[in-house]
Amino acid sequence: MGSLVMARRGRTIAASPGPAYHRGAVNPDASIIASVPESAARAQALEAWRAQALKELQGAPLERLTTRSAEGLRIEPLYSAEPTALPGRELLLARAGWAVCPEYRQPAVADAAAAIATDRGRGAQATWIEIDERLAAGVSGAPPPVGRHGVVLRDADELGMLRAAIEPGTPLTLAIGAAGRTIAGWLAGSSKPFTGLLGCDPLGALARRGALGWSIEHALQDMSHVTGWALAAAPGLRTALVDVGAYQEAGATCADQIAALLATGAAYLRALVAGGLGVAAAAGQLGFAVAVGRDLFLEIAKLRAIRLTWARLVAACGGDAAAQRMHLHVRGSWRERTTIDPWVGLLRGTGETFAAAIGGADSIATTAMDAAFGEPGELGRRMAVNTQLVLAEEAHLGRVADPAGGSGYVEALSDQLARAGWARFQAIEAAGGMAAALRAGLVQGWAAETAKVQAQAVASVRLPIVGVSRFAAAHERSTGATAIVDRLTDDLSEGTGADILDAARELSEGTGVRVRLGPAREQVTALARARLSEPFERLRARATGETVALVAVGEPAQWRGRVEFCRAYFAVGGLVAVETAGALGVDEVARQFAASGSRVAVICSADAVYADAVPRLVPALRAAGAAVVLLAGRPKDLVEAMQAAGVDLFVQLGGDAVALLGELQARLEVRT
Repeated sequence: MGSLVMARRGRTIAASPGPAYHRGAVNPDASIIASVPESAARAQALEAWRAQALKELQGAPLERLTTRSAEGLRIEPLYSAEPTALPGRELLLARAGWAVCPEYRQPAVADAAAAIATDRGRGAQATWIEIDERLAAGVSGAPPPVGRHGVVLRDADELGMLRAAIEPGTPLTLAIGAAGRTIAGWLAGSSKPFTGLLGCDPLGALARRGALGWSIEHALQDMSHVTGWALAAAPGLRTALVDVGAYQEAGATCADQIAALLATGAAYLRALVAGGLGVAAAAGQLGFAVAVGRDLFLEIAKLRAIRLTWARLVAACGGDAAAQRMHLHVRGSWRERTTIDPWVGLLRGTGETFAAAIGGADSIATTAMDAAFGEPGELGRRMAVNTQLVLAEEAHLGRVADPAGGSGYVEALSDQLARAGWARFQAIEAAGGMAAALRAGLVQGWAAETAKVQAQAVASVRLPIVGVSRFAAAHERSTGATAIVDRLTDDLSEGTGADILDAARELSEGTGVRVRLGPAREQVTALARARLSEPFERLRARATGETVALVAVGEPAQWRGRVEFCRAYFAVGGLVAVETAGALGVDEVARQFAASGSRVAVICSADAVYADAVPRLVPALRAAGAAVVLLAGRPKDLVEAMQAAGVDLFVQLGGDAVALLGELQARLEVRT
């Protein structure tokens, strides 16, 4: 099985003893996979496969079997069993499982403290607290998207209440954006030691909110100042956080997320080195956080590529092997959660946690199945923790170091993502660095472009969402989640944007200061974070239980396939499909429709039937009470004739389901 690495819970096994990466320079123009020596038997087997593939392709080139992922990555039909090696293999091996680290975003401090205490008893091993993004940015304004709220900390006493719920010695991450001086001031007045990460992340706060209460340069100086305080007063406490989860929430590709992480990390390294630290010491102050989505192998490859490219960056800056290692926190995707049939989120959470574990996360937060509602219910939080415990303690995922190592497919994806992410990182650096790129809207533009493509794929169901746009749930069951009420109330008084940092300018005297918010001093285009299922959720919210009659015309063999397709199609919009028995004659078909009691008729049959039957059938359906007439399919040579015959809309595979169902709802409302 390969070399053994000692783990916290027993030993960790390296999945592949051989080299895993090619030793060429990271260059986006370089070949993706170099050829490798193969034994005579392997070469013979490969040649036999090629001959058979060419035979099946009937003379077409083998390139026909090569595809592209949604992100443009090349997917080969066959991969070598002995992939080539890139530097940094050891970075993927030295790991010892992961820490179960739930994240807490309940606005009320008491609610967050209670949830922390409860999860501690369930087996949580670390704690992640996200403060409200307005506090993190030092600006007032509208609340964050539902499910992206954070804890509202007003003073040192409330921070103390949260810390009291955490067992002594438990690693704690406070994700505080640009509010480092204030939070550090509150901590300076406490005698309780802080273990973990005081996560100053001003660039992340700026990207999420689109604004800061002061300039980004000032915020970076504050981060350096807080780091100096921690080195003197709280040794071992890390003070900088590179969290690129918001980019994933806005639709950024994996390569773009890697680039944002590298560019943000580079900016923080520069700020800390400018503050007097060496490269190794500065790198040791950083923690990293990313979000993973639905594509298992792509997300595994992303996590591997992140660690390898970061090591490459630190090495280029002069950091040693120890400095090149990163502490990586991985959370599930809020973007993938739904308010329709949220129970499917249990499967999503399991897949995301599996990807995080296989990809080498140091800590994992499984996103609750019902996070889209705002505050997850008790069941959602419990199942999120239990998912990790089962995968760790029963599936033993944490005992294998880099289990994807040696898989030609994953190695190739890791290599491609590393190269693509590095190229994007170089583009950000060429634009002047991460702050300049955010000011220019460069990174936000990349995310917006990808989000637009994803939205089109979701609307056409080419990117299906189980329970929402495919296999839609007919009935909803509550998970116990509750909507979040915005609790950032008036006692967070209006002031100047600099108040939040001026209040704790002298860290040792900042314990009694209350937070004040004000107008923005630094503004950029905010990341447009959204969940993929939202368009369909809006359709379902407007649904009134209207029925849709699937009008079968001709022989069963002619209409059965389209009836089955339409039955699932209209359920997506909250419409109840009523099937007719089917008939050959127009009069009988119209009679069956009238008996359905529906105002919507969907004509289902073969294209060959439509030319003759539809012109005679549409008037009969109108006379029988059809307010809207649709046709299942969209035969190119008949579209104009069908429209002339009175067909209102066409239901087709690959069409924009959100637009069609929305148009159908609008027509029904007008004709009510």
